[in-house]
Amino acid sequence: FDGKIYRFRGQCSYVLAQDKLTGSFSIHIKNDGECDGTGTCKRSLTIFMNDASVDIKLDEDGQPTVYTASGEAVPLPTMIYDLSIQRISDYIVVREAINGWYLKWDGAESVFLRMDEGMMGQTSGLCGVFDRDQSNDFETRSGTLVKTVSLFANSWKIDQNCLDATEEGYCSIKDEVSARKATEAIMRCSYLLDTECKD
Repeated sequence: FDGKIYRFRGQCSYVLAQDKLTGSFSIHIKNDGECDGTGTCKRSLTIFMNDASVDIKLDEDGQPTVYTASGEAVPLPTMIYDLSIQRISDYIVVREAINGWYLKWDGAESVFLRMDEGMMGQTSGLCGVFDRDQSNDFETRSGTLVKTVSLFANSWKIDQNCLDATEEGYCSIKDEVSARKATEAIMRCSYLLDTECKD
């Protein structure tokens, strides 16, 4: 939430964000356990609101679809609990009215989550603590600040039996040609990754 960018290889389900004060919501993200980085990895989301849940995942035709906890597909647009869910272009968009958060998913790897100002200091999970301070964004589930992405990510795993996340990249540098390509890609992308976004 505070603009911190990091990467890790994780093939588990993780807490993306949650209300750490009241527990009114929790958003989990599930990364494909078979993903090896050679193609697009499957991803799905589960939103928990108090004792109810909604799954957002791809259907048999590869389209992002919303399912009830009992597995029934939900036609969009719809209101479920305090969630307004609709399809806008290629995205599933979820708006939650009470806490004022907004989620947008493209059905593939891109997930965007925005919190209302009223949630300042109340969030935890992979998105960090929403307080405009990046220095505390690697707060683990137990409340400890860590310096490595893998320790941080692994603390937010749902299933502790799942393999631990690593900071190993998906790019393979086996020879001089691939090393040169990787270096060139990093240099070209560094401007985007190192530039602070401004309104």
